Amino acid sequence: MRESTTSYLTLANLDELVTTASTEPLLDERGESLLALRVRDGDPDALERLILGNLRVAVDEGIRNRGLGAPQRDLIRDGVRALVEAARAYDPDIHGRFSMYAKARVRRALSEDVRLT
Repeated sequence: MRESTTSYLTLANLDELVTTASTEPLLDERGESLLALRVRDGDPDALERLILGNLRVAVDEGIRNRGLGAPQRDLIRDGVRALVEAARAYDPDIHGRFSMYAKARVRRALSEDVRLT
């Protein structure tokens, strides 16, 4: 992924993240699989598309955890960071569908945030 996109996702304000997440088309299982194979081959555009296609996972989980101690914007930003890390670590031969893998990684990260507050 290009650094500018990573920076945008982790530094964007809450409204931008929510808008981007709600307007990006969802990926189906086949689309995720094809992108994951391209990511494994080092394609930064595929990595970006995989992240953007699952951005709502991070936003939804951040919203779902609001009111549990950590500010919602921090939860969403941490969810986005966990999503980016998940996309970089994802192996389609081991982890199954990316959206499920990413959701588990985001939930773990946000659970840690809530536990520490």
